[in-house]
Amino acid sequence: MTTKRPYVGKAKEMHPTDDPSILMMRFTDDISAFDGKQVDSLKGKGAINAAFNQVVFSMLENEGVKNCLIDQVSMSPTDYRVIALDMLPVECIVRNFSAGSFCKRYGVDKGMVFDTPTFELCVKSDELGDPFIAPNAAVALKMITNEQALWLEFECQKINKLLTKFLGDTGLTLVDFKLEFGTAVADGEWGNVKWKKGDLMLGDEFSPDSCRLWDETGVSLDKDRYRQSLGDVLDGYNEALELIR
Repeated sequence: MTTKRPYVGKAKEMHPTDDPSILMMRFTDDISAFDGKQVDSLKGKGAINAAFNQVVFSMLENEGVKNCLIDQVSMSPTDYRVIALDMLPVECIVRNFSAGSFCKRYGVDKGMVFDTPTFELCVKSDELGDPFIAPNAAVALKMITNEQALWLEFECQKINKLLTKFLGDTGLTLVDFKLEFGTAVADGEWGNVKWKKGDLMLGDEFSPDSCRLWDETGVSLDKDRYRQSLGDVLDGYNEALELIR
């Protein structure tokens, strides 16, 4: 997430600012699935995801979860200042119900409720297909330290409890989600937000692109609408956003 030149990802762009400790993150209208094999652009998706992420990250910050979000840029619906991070080369996945690849991998039906939420690590690599990796293997490969491995699981379970309650109070069921973390590249300050170089915190985003959300009738309001042609994608994203606002 740290960059000296614009970086264009699957659904976001990262742009440098005059302050090396701060980046500008732009949510784009691009949407993709199946490791980039299916790609489209949906006008307005970027603004929806940006607003959804702002609500969630602000709630988490108020609950003591440090994250990269600073503030909105000049009232732009898609652009936000964020703390520049060196991202860890792993993704964290938490599941409260069986869905998606979990069902295919283990041959179980969709919608199984887990007594204890699962925690998984994946290697961030499109070339490798984002394979799962055991935490001790990630430590052995020096992707993360042992302390970071323990912290990541604790922090993800903490975030899951906060999100499950927050979204549940709006009528949404949090099925599963992906999180990414990183360390601040430099000391920084913007307004009332301060951070130190090396601070480990939540980065990237939380939006219908990176989680599964079901409404009270079990209808998906997330990217499964795109993956599985379950209905208008923007209608689902908009409905989820309006519920949490």
